[in-house]
Amino acid sequence: MRRTSLFIVKVCLALTFTVSSVYMYLWLVEPHHQTLSQLAANFVSRISTDNGQVSEVVNYSVIDVQPEHLSGDPNYNVMDVEPEQLSGDANYNVMDVESETDSEIRHVVFIKVHKAASSTLQNIMFRFSLARNLSVLLPKNPLDHINDSGRAINPDRIISHPKEGYFDILCDHIIFDEEVLAQYFPETAVRVAIVRDPMQQALSALVYFSQYFKKPELLAGIEKYKDSPLEGFLGHPRDFFKLSQPVVSSYINNRMSVDLGFDLTNFEASKKNKTKIRKFLSNLERQFDLILISEYFDESMVLLRRTLSWSMKDIIYLEVNTAQKNLQQFQKSIWNHKPMLNSTTMLTFRKWAAIDYELYHHFLVIFLNKIEAEESFMDEVSAFREARDEVAKFCYEVSDSGAKSSEKISLPETAWTKAFTVSGSDCHLMAMQETDMMALVGERQKQRFKLMRSE
Repeated sequence: MRRTSLFIVKVCLALTFTVSSVYMYLWLVEPHHQTLSQLAANFVSRISTDNGQVSEVVNYSVIDVQPEHLSGDPNYNVMDVEPEQLSGDANYNVMDVESETDSEIRHVVFIKVHKAASSTLQNIMFRFSLARNLSVLLPKNPLDHINDSGRAINPDRIISHPKEGYFDILCDHIIFDEEVLAQYFPETAVRVAIVRDPMQQALSALVYFSQYFKKPELLAGIEKYKDSPLEGFLGHPRDFFKLSQPVVSSYINNRMSVDLGFDLTNFEASKKNKTKIRKFLSNLERQFDLILISEYFDESMVLLRRTLSWSMKDIIYLEVNTAQKNLQQFQKSIWNHKPMLNSTTMLTFRKWAAIDYELYHHFLVIFLNKIEAEESFMDEVSAFREARDEVAKFCYEVSDSGAKSSEKISLPETAWTKAFTVSGSDCHLMAMQETDMMALVGERQKQRFKLMRSE
């Protein structure tokens, strides 16, 4: 049955390159918590039209404008920050290391694609590195990024390695370049990325970078279509982008492909260059071990755990609605509606985001193939969700009661993981804002590197 379901999905995906299937392709993936058979069953049923308009287009809050997707709500105070955590004391053991196996992989290059649930995965990577005192390639300034506006890395902007050796983990924004990263990571490092439905990614980026970073070109487009900026953007994306500006400075123009290293030469013409796009995708297949899918976040985490031989504790995360803190403002805002789109608008955006759609479609099929080949995969996903829900309940109770960070919850052994514990300190780390977490990891690393230099 599951193989039949996957076959149906693949056949439907193949239809996305015809105009008549634009609706289906754009809204292919039901977010979260589906088996493959459910995916196939819901594939067509989710599409509803009325006089040429799509009546169910956005089934999520586009104003997920805090760091992407789930973790790091600055108003979600799980517990008071302890001095040891802020000071970066190298002797402070933030988590008990409970490795599943001696073969766990500790060299990981994670390309943090903008607005694709990547901050949640970054938090997981940071916690893994803290628990094992691993070295992370980080900018000196936690409010900065290693590089998200070009391929080169300026050595003066990063926390340099004391032994001039390789780093263990990368999980910051960077434009992927295999040759550049080879200077900082071993060839054996597992390379991971995550992608998202291109329309959802672009809408999220539109809201985030216009409201928080006040990008002039985005504000100009919003002003032009102030009555309905979502429809305005999807139907007229060029009005939100200056052709004279560097492509790398935009976050709404095929940004996922830009982050993953697409050649920016003749960029607009490249959207129609099937040969160039196919070569790009072929290179990514060779360069990356795993490209995950945001709409299947839990499935992605389980596949990541299996690929890296990590424990279930390593991939646990807190599901925090980052839009809630702005809910009242959002309810009164221009963003609080589902865009009503006709086929012309949908096709316009499909052409605008052509490279990202090819990217997403290509690796969605590969992702589905991977999980189809895994043994008892959905059973583990279910067990993971149960564990995650138990941890979330515990963390909220810790927050409400003001319990000490040493308070713990124990989760039993399953067919896929050993028993493990989660403490109040773990809860704090899972809910920590991205910049605060980067500051914590950076401070601990600076102290540890200082000790290494003195040896």
